[in-house]
Amino acid sequence: MKLFLYQDEKIKNFLPLTYLRSFSSLRLGFFKIIDYFKNLFPKTAIWEIDKLPINLERGYYLLIRFLPRERLEDWQENITFKYQGQVVGYYQYNDKKERREINLDGFLLENLWDLIKCQTEFSPIWQKSFRKEKLARNFSFRIYGRKDLVFINKNTKILGELILNLEKGPIIIEEATLKGFNYLEGPCYIGKNTVIDNAKIRSFTTIGENCRISGEIEASVFLDFVNKHHEGFIGHSYIGSWVNLGAYTTNSDLKNNYSSVKIKIKNKIYDTKMLKFGCVIGDHTKTAIGTLIPTGAILGICVNIKKGGPCEKFYPSFYWDKNKKWDFK
Repeated sequence: MKLFLYQDEKIKNFLPLTYLRSFSSLRLGFFKIIDYFKNLFPKTAIWEIDKLPINLERGYYLLIRFLPRERLEDWQENITFKYQGQVVGYYQYNDKKERREINLDGFLLENLWDLIKCQTEFSPIWQKSFRKEKLARNFSFRIYGRKDLVFINKNTKILGELILNLEKGPIIIEEATLKGFNYLEGPCYIGKNTVIDNAKIRSFTTIGENCRISGEIEASVFLDFVNKHHEGFIGHSYIGSWVNLGAYTTNSDLKNNYSSVKIKIKNKIYDTKMLKFGCVIGDHTKTAIGTLIPTGAILGICVNIKKGGPCEKFYPSFYWDKNKKWDFK
């Protein structure tokens, strides 16, 4: 059986994160989106297609923005899948025109801020079977909660004190290095070759591969090759690859009047209807020492914030200086 993941017009809502990568390679919880489908459909050939074809061959067709909670059954008829009244896929069994409608449970990603909402509200992205590695005797850490929810690769280096809080969910650490004093709350994922150095990492945080992390992080996603090797707070945010956050770069993720967070993209304002939403930072963006990022900020790719202090709420891609034009050859 085949699974076809198709896109639609709303895929552009996930810029700037998808300028330099496919939507399926974004991370959520323990998974990249494509890996979530592979985990859910382990013996199914998966194909990514730009749009839904007119003529469907036999197989599953799912909107790539929709994450089903459970694996779908094999039916002996044609099916239309719906989520909250919206069509999110099909099952093609034969050439007949008749279709039965089935409502699915899951999570539909509509906009940038839904990535953070999914990170904190959709539990299946934090559920994966991992083989628990045997822990070397020289590992020294304290555990609060269920010990069976700790999954640490045997090649991980723990060079200092480590506290693991598993009261809310599991903690998975790949072949990483943890130095100094570190506090981690589950659910939490730390990718391969990442260095965690004197950090406080709270629940619902995903750290990709080859990152350098210090300071405090809460309910955020860091893609691969992010450098945040200094103090500062990042909360309820999504950080692209090759981002460098200068020392003491800090974002706000809560309005002081507790109203829902609004974001600005170009000249349009969107209401996220979320109490907590920090920022989205595109690939290859750099911040200066002491940069203060306001609630709901959107920074494009290749932005260079050269001065510390409060920054703007929206920066277009390739921004360096206001009212200056840079010619690239």
